Amino acid sequence: PGPVRDLYGTLHHKNANKAIMVSLSGYSKAAKEFVYRKPIKLISITELIKYQQKITVDSTEPVDPDLPLFSR
Repeated sequence: PGPVRDLYGTLHHKNANKAIMVSLSGYSKAAKEFVYRKPIKLISITELIKYQQKITVDSTEPVDPDLPLFSR
């Protein structure tokens, strides 16, 4: 889970509240276990594309942080 650990370190360094990691090929069991109870969301590229299709580039409204992509 090296990249996930790196993301967690960056999350703290930047004082961010949440982080999202996108994968083309899925996540190892160790990566999934590492993010348990951490503010990191692991998603697939397919999930990202589906989410992107729900919003429009020209939208002036902010993205709702409660949409499934951002919720735990």
